[in-house]
Amino acid sequence: MIKLIERVLQDAGCKVVTASGMAEALAAVDRQPIDVAVIDLILGDENGLDLVAAWRDRPDMALIVISTKAHAIDRVVGIEMGADDYLIKPFEPRELAARVRRVFKRLKPPAAGLSSSSTPPANGDANILRFDNWTVDCDACTLATADGDRVPLTSTEFRLVEIFATRPNRVLSREQLLDLLYGNATPSSDRAVDVMITKIRQKMADAGAADPLIRTVRGLGYQWTAGPSP
Repeated sequence: MIKLIERVLQDAGCKVVTASGMAEALAAVDRQPIDVAVIDLILGDENGLDLVAAWRDRPDMALIVISTKAHAIDRVVGIEMGADDYLIKPFEPRELAARVRRVFKRLKPPAAGLSSSSTPPANGDANILRFDNWTVDCDACTLATADGDRVPLTSTEFRLVEIFATRPNRVLSREQLLDLLYGNATPSSDRAVDVMITKIRQKMADAGAADPLIRTVRGLGYQWTAGPSP
């Protein structure tokens, strides 16, 4: 399987580094920057979720889990642990290549600016959004406090923050958020959104947020409650 995945990703234009176990994988990431890690949950006697836990707070690396576990709860657990995507085996290798490209685009968005639904601030930089005491940098993929301290978000958590921040005061349903996050690869359970929002709120609270900017709108979804600051 690993050789097949390596060949398919190389054919898709990816530079591929393989590892046969946890220690080898950790060493590979320490040696060089990795944009997307594809993690098999079964690593011999080891658990791939331990790698997810080790890397989930890296905003510069996306994580795709592959597994034979097909139940919705298994997908939710993978997302809860910090995975950006979850693919069930057996799968078409080209589907994996497509998902790698998708999460890479979320991780490294083009610098052409925000979508037409966004509201750029008046500071002249359309890719930096400021809300009250928070700064969302869409190029650097960071959420920072007024003091410049970065909140340790995973790439998918940041993407969710970016979706909200570029649509301030707009109520978004779970289905809309899942579609914006995952497209055709949307998880079968919308609990993934609830889990991520809970984690984002907690991380913002740990960084000093008095009130969460993401408000629950009962029966409708969620809303980013602050407008852009000049």
